[in-house]
Amino acid sequence: MRNFKVQRLMNGEGADGLRAFAVYLDSVCWSAENLTDGRLPNWYRPSVAWTPKLSELLVDTGLWIEVATVFAETGLPESDGPPLRGIRWLINDYHSYGITYSEWTKHIQQRRDAAAKRWARPQGASKVRRIK
Repeated sequence: MRNFKVQRLMNGEGADGLRAFAVYLDSVCWSAENLTDGRLPNWYRPSVAWTPKLSELLVDTGLWIEVATVFAETGLPESDGPPLRGIRWLINDYHSYGITYSEWTKHIQQRRDAAAKRWARPQGASKVRRIK
């Protein structure tokens, strides 16, 4: 599946576009690893060569959404968003491409239930048949 925002970033911005793409990839990987559903906190700094200009480039391209603009556009005070408190950016369309926290916890619970069911067999009920 093509992401035309990434293509636009890579084609139109030269070296800054490549750096911004590296920051974008780092942010997606960090969010997936930390199960934040595409939310990037105020203190988040990518492990690659990050500058505020690259963040602006990602917001302008539409790959990131700045939370302050969300509150400005909707007219809500920043205190009215507990899930967004302390969050500076959102990865746009994260749920289209990545697994969400609720999907991950559901998957883990299914695996735990299956393991518990396997281990709960009675003592004599082994699947292995003995040859006499």
